Amino acid sequence: MSSNKKIFLLVIISVLILFVRSAIAQEIASDFNLTNIDGIEFSLSDYTEKVVILDFFATWCGPCVSEIPHLKSLHEEFGEDLVIISISVSPSSDTVESLLEFRQEHEMNWIIARDTIGVNDKYGVQYIPTLVIVDQKGYIQHRHVGLTEESVLHEEIVKIIPEFWTWPSIILLFLTLTVIVLVNRKSTSNILTTNKS
Repeated sequence: MSSNKKIFLLVIISVLILFVRSAIAQEIASDFNLTNIDGIEFSLSDYTEKVVILDFFATWCGPCVSEIPHLKSLHEEFGEDLVIISISVSPSSDTVESLLEFRQEHEMNWIIARDTIGVNDKYGVQYIPTLVIVDQKGYIQHRHVGLTEESVLHEEIVKIIPEFWTWPSIILLFLTLTVIVLVNRKSTSNILTTNKS
């Protein structure tokens, strides 16, 4: 086998190892069934093939309210590729009626539900707001506690949704692979030169 083929094979194996290693370390998002404030039942698994942000919040939580404009911007930018599910962890004070008013007041045009079955416990929510980003295959990719800037969330989502990869990120990936190939080629060349002497 030629040295170029060996180097190419080495690069492919390295990339595969990185992907496998990251997949093994990922946590699968717990599925759940809730009823949204419009009376429609849904489950997390209804949204496979989409990126999902689980937004654990309460209407009385100031930072939760401050998070809404960030979520709204993301929802507008990513459209159907992103599903936002805001889950009130305070179902006794956040009634369906109060959440309907809250949705209208803050112009939230995504799924809102009351946590009547302990979804927040499944996700280990201790403080709000807590945001959990789930990828298209149902793996938890990111978790944030407290007010999180839109730019942070945007960057994470772009990395998950392939069609939103930017040219600079694709070029960077290509350059990284090229450097790996060139370094390996030089190492192979040095080894061959040393062996001939």
